[in-house]
Amino acid sequence: MELTRKFLRLFSLNNMTFKDIYKPPFVVRNDMCALASTSVKVFSAFTPDAQEHMIRIVKIINGDPSAKKYNKGDIISQDSKLCICGSMIFVRGWGMLTGIGGYHLPREEAAKIQDEFINWLIDKITI
Repeated sequence: MELTRKFLRLFSLNNMTFKDIYKPPFVVRNDMCALASTSVKVFSAFTPDAQEHMIRIVKIINGDPSAKKYNKGDIISQDSKLCICGSMIFVRGWGMLTGIGGYHLPREEAAKIQDEFINWLIDKITI
């Protein structure tokens, strides 16, 4: 029985995508971070401008039709950071992906999941 549980966990981790971690709806907490419905921290923003962009991003990815999308040229992605109109937003979730108390994924798999999320995010928030 224990071997079956281990196999099922390993099988599910190997088939994991960003959609398993970063699940909507997303919520903004204290204007400084956003969480997925899985309680994974998704974004952190530390300046007022970045916080406004984070709130707008959350509205867009939650499907709010009143939230205006960005032009692709307004966004620069580097590692786990998004620079939007000059404001830095940090994409989070690394600790949950790699940590012992989380999914404990190898760094390469965790990076792939986070990169896929960032690529999806940029496609979703831009026109």
